[in-house]
This record gives sequence, structure tokens and C-alpha cells, in this order.
Amino acid sequence: MKSLRFLIIPILVTAVLAQADDFHVYRDSLRAAYSKGDGEARLAATEAVATFRNLDSTVLLVSFIKPQYAIIEKLLEEREAIRTGRDKSLKGARPEPYLASLKERLDLEFKVLAAVEEGFAKLTDVDAIRYLAKTTLPKHKHWKARE
Repeated sequence: MKSLRFLIIPILVTAVLAQADDFHVYRDSLRAAYSKGDGEARLAATEAVATFRNLDSTVLLVSFIKPQYAIIEKLLEEREAIRTGRDKSLKGARPEPYLASLKERLDLEFKVLAAVEEGFAKLTDVDAIRYLAKTTLPKHKHWKARE
């Protein structure tokens, strides 16, 4: 029985370390996706980080709520400028293709937020839940994050 324990403990330690390494890879992917402005990569990395369901992943996801809303607000402003004719870069071109493209981009960015929300909804880590409920979200500067 004692020898079995010596076999199982290294396996568990290896699994925990592998998961930590995976988290760092996904964390770096998420950061890179925000710096490069790639919505598809942001969505994939957000979904991957949300699967960890621990305090580290929760802190990381919370840190990207504000930048995510900034992206959405910029796209909404762009859409409004096109819709109202304030955007002079179209130079007489029909706005419909640009508006359709913006709609697709906005839909994608809202999917990123939905992935964050789904990750929070599936949390099981007590420290992560406490972080959200008591420490972060009630005091978050962005009202949508608090919501």
C-alpha cells in the first residue's frame, strides 16, 4: 500500500504542474490576442482560460473585462459614425458592407464577454467565487463588469 502511494503522488504532482504550465500558455495567448487585436484568438483564449475555473484564471478574466468593453465601445462608435455619415473615409461608398462587417465584429466581441460570463458561472473554486463576490465585482469601475 505504501509503494502505491509513492507511485500516485508523483503522478498527481506532474498533473498539477502540467495544468499550471497549460494555464501560463493560455494566459500568454490571451494577452497576445488583446495586444494584436485578434477577436477570434481572444475568444479561443478566453474560453480556454475559463476552463481552469480557479482564482488565477478568474483574476485574469476580470482584468480583461475593461479592455473588452473598450473594444466594443470603439466598434459601436465606429458604427455610429458610419451610420450617421460622420465617417468621411467611405468617400461616397455604400455603408452597408462596412456596417455588416462591424456587426460581425461586434457579435464576436460580445461572444468573448459571454465566454467570460460562462466561465464565472461554472466556477467551483471557493477562493475564486469569494474574489468575484466580495473583492472584485462589487467594486469594479466598469458598471457592466459589476452587472
